Amino acid sequence: MKAKAEEIESLPVNRGFYTVLDCRIYKRSKKRIVALCVLESRYGTELKFYEWIWKGEDKGWKVGLANLSVKDINLEAVARDAKELATAYAIKLDWDSSL
Repeated sequence: MKAKAEEIESLPVNRGFYTVLDCRIYKRSKKRIVALCVLESRYGTELKFYEWIWKGEDKGWKVGLANLSVKDINLEAVARDAKELATAYAIKLDWDSSL
């Protein structure tokens, strides 16, 4: 199911570089957003997993850098949604199936 327009518009994605085609939001609070996004740029269509952290009124939303806590994120749902979105938007997943 495609995300609602207001969900897509509420994400703090760099709109000068990306267009958000679809998303799945796993966590949303006043200080944190975790989402899987289908993004279109001049380089093509991509699937990206984001965490944004609220840094206050003076700095706004910033992308989390590499230490994403997953204790409150259902990673099975993320993987299922990634497969679904990749199929829907013709994005090739290069996952190592031997793991």
